[in-house]
Amino acid sequence: MEKHGHYCEVCGEYKANEKFSGKGHAAHICKDCAQLPPEEQAERRP
Repeated sequence: MEKHGHYCEVCGEYKANEKFSGKGHAAHICKDCAQLPPEEQAERRP
């Protein structure tokens, strides 16, 4: 079964396209994770 949406590299989840901003699509980071400080993003990456 194919996954729908995009993969977030920080939280490791597949989320709907609407959960990504324009810059987030290219960086593979969802809006929720994009709000985190860079240090916390690095810690959460699987």
